[in-house]
Amino acid sequence: MAFYSEASFKRGTKDTSLEISQGKPLEIGEKIWMLHPNRNQGLRWALRTGRRVNTPRVTFGHNETVPNPQWVTYNGANETSQGTTGLVFKTGHGTRLTTGFRIFFPRIKEIIRLTAVMSTDTTGTVTRNFGLGNATTSLLKVGDKGLLLTPVFEEGFTIGLGLTSSQVNRSFPVEEVDWPIALSHKEAAEASYAGDPFVRAVENSIQQSKDQMEATMYFGAKATTTVGGIPITAAEGCANFVQTNVYSATYLSRMDLWDIIGEILSRSPEGFSIHCSWAFKNLITGWGLNSVVTTPDTTVDGLSITTLRTPNGDFPLQVIDLFGQEPTLMGTVMFIPYGKIDYRPLVYYEDWDIRYYPIPKVKTMAKEGHIYGIYGWEYFEQETWGKLEGLRFAA
Repeated sequence: MAFYSEASFKRGTKDTSLEISQGKPLEIGEKIWMLHPNRNQGLRWALRTGRRVNTPRVTFGHNETVPNPQWVTYNGANETSQGTTGLVFKTGHGTRLTTGFRIFFPRIKEIIRLTAVMSTDTTGTVTRNFGLGNATTSLLKVGDKGLLLTPVFEEGFTIGLGLTSSQVNRSFPVEEVDWPIALSHKEAAEASYAGDPFVRAVENSIQQSKDQMEATMYFGAKATTTVGGIPITAAEGCANFVQTNVYSATYLSRMDLWDIIGEILSRSPEGFSIHCSWAFKNLITGWGLNSVVTTPDTTVDGLSITTLRTPNGDFPLQVIDLFGQEPTLMGTVMFIPYGKIDYRPLVYYEDWDIRYYPIPKVKTMAKEGHIYGIYGWEYFEQETWGKLEGLRFAA
């Protein structure tokens, strides 16, 4: 029995302020609420549309090659009169040309034929206005694009030099990742409203691993270096991978976006998915609001656009929660082609795909485990990808 000195007494109506907290049962709902704003749509999209291909090496990759070029770029001085020798082209474009080649310049509507081999990126003698052009108005400017036509030769010509090209290697490293879980024996054993504390900790770590793997897939950058003389590698992110179709804009119109998509499609005819923030989706939806018709019977106001239709085809909008969590990412849009991203876990003699592993008890008196694995991402044909950055949205 308790001592009189430990109890509190009150004469009159007893109210809720008198009883100690332990005198009444706690009323706590069975559901433990937790806000998690990231549904990992990007990670799920990549794993669903791409492939899972085991890698037997820490560094993996593939070779790519290119078709023989179809365009050249004039890089000499702006002409005031037509030159017939010493025309300078962009560095490296000289090997694309040789005797007999014809170049059509759309801007000046002229065809030029080479009558001599190139000297690095500078022509020898050329014939101007070869079937098309005007000696007065067909004048070249820096940056003019020239389309290669079929080479033509005079009767009894001598065969020239053929064009060959090398392959290009694209390499990617794996990264070794770890999310540890450790609970004291008391914490692991004690009753909890949220259920088994260790199971809950494992579930939270699994979710964190998905969040961070998705973030790495988009915004990581490959690294192969050492820490204290010990090798360490990091996987490549696709935003860093894209180098060709890169755009920057603070404001975007419908026609701007159509132009960007059209330019990417010139290199990516199979199409792509548009990964974006909810703010970008709202922008596109807003473009269609003028077409919404309301009547006295209308019960739903507004519009929801999930696919962007352009003159060049339909492109699904994949809203990524991660992109809406920071202003710079909110204005980032990724154009990701189908079938050109692989998930690459390190699997050969041993399987080190990402999973939960218990940690055997050693000296520490605790219940421990970890989410561990070795994996990387592999991307193909970066010329078919696209990236738009810098968009700003009003509050």
